[in-house]
Formats: sequence, structure tokens, C-alpha cells
Amino acid sequence: MNKVDREIVHAYRHLYRGLLHAVQFSSPVRYVARDQLRSAFRERGASWNPEGAKRTLWFLHAAARETGLEHKILKNLLRVRLQQEPVEAPARDGVEPLRNDGGDAEQEHGALPALSSASNFCVARRRPVRGQGRGKNGDGR
Repeated sequence: MNKVDREIVHAYRHLYRGLLHAVQFSSPVRYVARDQLRSAFRERGASWNPEGAKRTLWFLHAAARETGLEHKILKNLLRVRLQQEPVEAPARDGVEPLRNDGGDAEQEHGALPALSSASNFCVARRRPVRGQGRGKNGDGR
């Protein structure tokens, strides 16, 4: 394993740990954050940006430290991503599932690339490629 590969593995671990602290280990969004981070590091043709990873880690530390602007931005990004994922809950009699009007996704479409380019963060709006999404069990297998 060369120096760059080792640096990427360490960055992945630091970013994942920072994400867990930023979301306070809460159950539904920790898995959304994990899946986002995995897909970003597994994406073919992605380039390594150590400065962007460092700034993203600073952002995550600020989000974990206090419930300020960084925490609210991260919380909303993960909430929107969670709502975009299909829910595989068993149907209950007489209860209709909640429907999303798509307004949040439209706002995210313009805001996230602007945030990413303005502050040199490693956040990008990604959609799963057809055929490479989540498995039946919802665990990526």
C-alpha cells in the first residue's frame, strides 16, 4: 500500500468517525451518511482532493461541536437524502405512507453544488446508478 492509498484510507476513517459524531450516532441518518461516504469513495473516476477532505473534516467537527449552522446544514442534507431513499416498511391497514412533494430535492439541487464549490468541500449530489443501488435487505449487498 503506497502513501496515497494509506492517506485515502485514513481520510475515509476520519470522515466516517466525524460523520458519526456529527449526527450523534442517531440510527437512521448514520446509515445514510455511511452509504453516502461509501459511494463517494467507491465512485470510479473520482479524484483525490486532500485539501477538500481536510475542509470537510473541519466542517464535520464544527457540526459535532455545537448545534450551529454546520449542524443544521448537515442535518438537512441527510434528512433530504433519507427522504429520497425508498422506504421498505410493511404496509399497515388504514395507514397511507407519507408522500414527499419534491420541494426539498429541488432546493438541494442548486444549493449543494454552490456550497461545494464555494468552500472547497467534498460534498456532491450523487444519485445511485441503476442496477448498483441498495439490495433487497437495504444493506448494499
